[in-house]
Amino acid sequence: MSYEFVSQRYPQLQVIGPAGRARFDGGRFVTDDPALGEALRSLPGIECVSAPEPEGEGPPERPAKSATKGDWVAYAVASGADRETAEAATKDELIERYGGEG
Repeated sequence: MSYEFVSQRYPQLQVIGPAGRARFDGGRFVTDDPALGEALRSLPGIECVSAPEPEGEGPPERPAKSATKGDWVAYAVASGADRETAEAATKDELIERYGGEG
């Protein structure tokens, strides 16, 4: 599975760093490189909308209310939601449905 990112603020963003190069086109970037994917997750202005789930681990920990929508989508999908439905929901709807106690 790939990492998918969006950047509404910087739709033509290009990131170059130790983990590699990411060139956003129309605000979207997809990579199969785990090092690059994890490095991009920590950058401001970029939202991770999908990422591979770690192998051999149990269900992910419920994200904090302040977590990104991408984190809430991943949590909802791991909790049994359909990815398309989770991505269509707002962050507040995901928090309401999947427990915003975090």
